[in-house]
Amino acid sequence: MYTAQAGQELVSIVYHLERLFEASGEVGVRNHLAEQAASREAAHTNSWQTATYKALATNDWFCSEGFEHIAG
Repeated sequence: MYTAQAGQELVSIVYHLERLFEASGEVGVRNHLAEQAASREAAHTNSWQTATYKALATNDWFCSEGFEHIAG
């Protein structure tokens, strides 16, 4: 269940991540994902959203190019 939800979330943020990468590179993507993780953690510490955004923010491949490989 959580895999499907996380997949839908990723598809919905790809456009934004592409724009962030164009504007500020890997650092911009990583900072955005970390901010999203912190926001979700403040509301729901143990949610799948918190875990997903934390994992993405710390994944070098995802922040540098991985988001570009997500099909919508």
